Amino acid sequence: SEMCIRDSDNNADGISDRIIAYESFVPGEAVDYIQPQNHGSHVAGIAASSDDKYTGIAPGANIIALKSLDYNGTGYFSWTEQALQWCIDNADKYSIDVINMSLGGDSYVQYEITNNIERVYGLYDEIETLNNLGIISVAAASNAYDETGGYLSTYPSDPFSYITNHSYQGISTLSAIDGVISVGATQVNNDYWKNIYTNLDHNDINHYFPDGSILRFSNRDDQELDLMAPGGFITSVSGDGQYYVSQGTSMASPYVAGGIALLQQIAEEELNRKLSVEEVENLISSNSSTTYDGDNENAYDHFGVTPSYINYNFINLNAYAEAI
Repeated sequence: SEMCIRDSDNNADGISDRIIAYESFVPGEAVDYIQPQNHGSHVAGIAASSDDKYTGIAPGANIIALKSLDYNGTGYFSWTEQALQWCIDNADKYSIDVINMSLGGDSYVQYEITNNIERVYGLYDEIETLNNLGIISVAAASNAYDETGGYLSTYPSDPFSYITNHSYQGISTLSAIDGVISVGATQVNNDYWKNIYTNLDHNDINHYFPDGSILRFSNRDDQELDLMAPGGFITSVSGDGQYYVSQGTSMASPYVAGGIALLQQIAEEELNRKLSVEEVENLISSNSSTTYDGDNENAYDHFGVTPSYINYNFINLNAYAEAI
């Protein structure tokens, strides 16, 4: 999706100096930084803003803004495929290290996609090539766990079946592709609730929406989700340079992508090389903290959502860095 960051503009062209390239793959729509959704700008700020007040995870990283969703926040897999192919074609030119994909859908995939099956619309080839180039792909797991409709696929040979209940395990199709780091979301700022719902008792908010709890809509899976990261009530930037608060796995994914950019910098300093996709996956599986789904998700009953009662990896950048 479209991305920009709040940063200096020394050449006065209206674009942050650290946005080193941008391209739209949406027919008839340019890369417009004051976009109705503001989604890409918010996401990019989480990953790499150098703003003094709301600093991104990797504030020194350059940004490439590739637009594969339209002004309504919708799109086709073919647009995303073109964007990924652009990354492949320009990997050396721009020294691309990590790709963030804060986009998803209402699918629940419960297995790792390891070939170009029809449901990934050809995207597997691009992800495989990016892996071979050493470029890490990160994707939001989606925000459909609490929805009462969606499409479930349990085995690669099974067609998607429509489900009419919620609380199904499974992650978005894109994030389930082999080699993509899939990210769910936890809450980190329940002060937002307190500021918005001033009529509610703060103790009740702390009980029902405690920091560290898994957001009720965050997709999850006991086998396929790589890790959870902060994604609830994150303040970042909009395309017009203002601030706003948002939540979702779309906010957790750039937190991880920015972290991986830092890890690659550490690896180059300590190992004189970058980490492979497999090494990043091993860091996550071996050195993450954990968060249990069902210990403090106290509002789930109110919304009719059932926890999965499973431990998930939770991002721990310090531990990853020490392991390197």
